Amino acid sequence: QKIESNSYKIGNIFYLNYGAQVSSKIKGKFKQDYLLSTEKKGNAKKCLKGDSIKRYRIIYNELWLDYQKEIMYGPRSEEFFESDKIIINKISDNNFNLQATYDTEKYYCDQRLICLVKYAKLENSTIRTQSKNFTIIPTECHELYFLAFINSKLLSFYFKNFIATKNLQGNYSDVLPKMIRGLPIFLPELNKTKDKEHHDTLLRLSESMLDTQKKIS
Repeated sequence: QKIESNSYKIGNIFYLNYGAQVSSKIKGKFKQDYLLSTEKKGNAKKCLKGDSIKRYRIIYNELWLDYQKEIMYGPRSEEFFESDKIIINKISDNNFNLQATYDTEKYYCDQRLICLVKYAKLENSTIRTQSKNFTIIPTECHELYFLAFINSKLLSFYFKNFIATKNLQGNYSDVLPKMIRGLPIFLPELNKTKDKEHHDTLLRLSESMLDTQKKIS
């Protein structure tokens, strides 16, 4: 209760949704591998699947998406993928921790990943971002601050004990966009010294973790 009473929600800060549904708009016309393969062809975009995302880490498996939105069932939009974004795996790790990282490389994602883009970055897009359940809260806080919070032990504890589905098949949980939208988040006031220090500490933590994971990849 204390976590929730002193916080906003992720849905106040970010527009989020699953990645592209790489299937035919016309049922049965083609399978996923018609558009998603290791071959660079057509309107080729680097693409990530569910197993590509770990905590602070992107594992790119040389997959290319021939992005033909007019024939895809759920293509999303170019602006959604090509903005700087947080990406969360649709499956938690085996201790119910969220698996999130940060992308500035304009990767496209499939439906086994959830992408989070700050509302301000989509103001001029064709995406309908407004939600009746979440008032948009503008903020100058960096995505890396939020990334550290999402990957933190505190939020993992909250997710594990209050949200996780606790799958019968193992010690992991499905992760849904509605779960992420409702996660509590502390929003620093950057004009206050202590809040700014807190923000910058978590930002530097994310930078350090992302750098470490790149070096060991």
